[in-house]
Amino acid sequence: MRFGERLRALRQERGLSLAELARATSYSKSYLSRVETGRRPGHELLAAACARALGVAPELLGPPDAAPAAPSATAPGSPAAPAAPVAVPVQLPPAPGVFAGREEALAELDGALAAARPRWGEGGPRVWVVDGMGGVGKTALVVRWAHRVRDRFPDGVLFSDLAGHGSSGAPREPGEVLDGFLRALGADAGTIPPRVPERSALLRTLLAERRVLLVLDNAAAPAQVRPLLPGAPGCLVLVTSRTRMAGLVVRDGARRVTLAPLPPERAVELLRRTLGPERVDADPAAARELVLRCGRLPLALLVAAERALSRPGLTLARVNEELRSDRTRLHVLAAADDGDSALRTVFSWSYRALAPEPGRAFRLLALHPGAGLTAETAAALLGTTAGNAHELLDVLADVHLLELEAPERYRFHSLLQVYGRELAEGRDSPRDRAAALDRLYDWYRQGADAAGRLLEPGARPAGAAPLPGVRPPVFGAAEEAVAWCEAHLADLLSVIRHAARAGRPPAAWQLPFALWSFFHRRHHRAQWLNAARIAVAAAAGSPDPRALTASLALLGAAQLHAGRPVEAEIHLRRALARCADGARTRRASARRATTWRSWSWAGGGRRRPWSCWRRPCRWPGRPATAGWSG
Repeated sequence: MRFGERLRALRQERGLSLAELARATSYSKSYLSRVETGRRPGHELLAAACARALGVAPELLGPPDAAPAAPSATAPGSPAAPAAPVAVPVQLPPAPGVFAGREEALAELDGALAAARPRWGEGGPRVWVVDGMGGVGKTALVVRWAHRVRDRFPDGVLFSDLAGHGSSGAPREPGEVLDGFLRALGADAGTIPPRVPERSALLRTLLAERRVLLVLDNAAAPAQVRPLLPGAPGCLVLVTSRTRMAGLVVRDGARRVTLAPLPPERAVELLRRTLGPERVDADPAAARELVLRCGRLPLALLVAAERALSRPGLTLARVNEELRSDRTRLHVLAAADDGDSALRTVFSWSYRALAPEPGRAFRLLALHPGAGLTAETAAALLGTTAGNAHELLDVLADVHLLELEAPERYRFHSLLQVYGRELAEGRDSPRDRAAALDRLYDWYRQGADAAGRLLEPGARPAGAAPLPGVRPPVFGAAEEAVAWCEAHLADLLSVIRHAARAGRPPAAWQLPFALWSFFHRRHHRAQWLNAARIAVAAAAGSPDPRALTASLALLGAAQLHAGRPVEAEIHLRRALARCADGARTRRASARRATTWRSWSWAGGGRRRPWSCWRRPCRWPGRPATAGWSG
């Protein structure tokens, strides 16, 4: 009795329908029907799966049938020679030696396979896209998972590096990939059509009754992938790409798994598996800092770990010192004997694929002192409209050179931002870079000034006109102004620090001064103190006589608000002393503020509301001239 006949007899004896057996074994109903009728040979994996589903020993099913002999090309009447069996293709590269931190993504792919079991044989092929930035571990994840589920695809696993981003230059043509797949599936070279549509049709024909896993690594665009998709419902396709492959999702029903950098604890675990637990546990603080310096990017962590392993005596603390400077970080994160593993090289593959305008946007946007970007801040840096900036941000996000952090807010990965700044220094003139930063400083300053005028009606004159290419924020109410300041607070502080380091005193002291009302209203004491200290340090070297006076008054107010009356009185008296002799009104106002503050805080007097002392001038030491913060 043949294998198929024994299988049918046992199935009917246990009262199972063909559909129920298909669901229990994850093989399609049509495939099992062909096995039972002898039109398809069985195999050991099928026999084992059917034995488990039927609850019998595999010996009861017996050995699977041999594959039928192919027609011979010998002359009529001559004995037919047996055809050589076609080996089942298993083209996967080796699984990664060190792997950690992707349990959720693996579970998602496992769930996709499990969810498809009851409907296996219905609909089209299952297509999954694993996307993310360069170096985030897309290929390692997919290859790892494919090795885990290889036995679920008895007819083979096909793998191809589509070279969408890499050192080879041009992506592989679909026709070339199809030729390799068809040969691996047993097609004779002479029968492979020359044109891509016919090759694609032949691939679908060969896969019609097979269960094959196709891994298409490093794809450039949906058009490169679509001719390689089978039509058989029993096949599964995994695509990795640095682009979001929206076309596959829309037209081909693909599902997407987006990989982000590893969570901090998983990144430390990757270091433990690479360096050994003893070395990591000996200095856990250095390990956590190394994770931060590498941006939690798996490729960067592996390169840094290799650097520590290959240099005896090189501690994790020393590796961190080498990575602290942005100017040398990407140089350190490069494998000496493998250029394709260098972070700078890996990032360059994504950048080279950009058109000129998005390429310029990537370089100039990387100059932002913070990591967060909105369409408005991008428009200021680029000197364009918010609508055009939004389109450019979307282009960069589609190829994971930016990440969409929240609706309408984008973020740079720290290492990609370092790479973008390197490119800007090499390809954009100092004048263009300075103009971009000046526009950004001015945009934030205009927004803070507009917010201050709403929060302190009548107390603040209009500032200077915006620079060309700057479209200041417009607020309809004080609540909108406060919401804008809160949303941009981290970036505002980054801009203040950067302006001070870059030797831009106007931005370094005017921007904190413009935020005075916001800091006071929202009780951001620590941020207020930090910004005021930076303002005083920057204003000390400014030729503008107003700078230091205003900054000292700002710092005194911040210290008073933080409950430090002694320090507040020192700085407020310094501000008072710097007032011009002719500005009697301002001197009197500053003196009243200083005296009241000293009495109420240092002298033990009853604390009174903030508004009580602000008469008639609300800004001690502040000139009443127009354009003060401009």
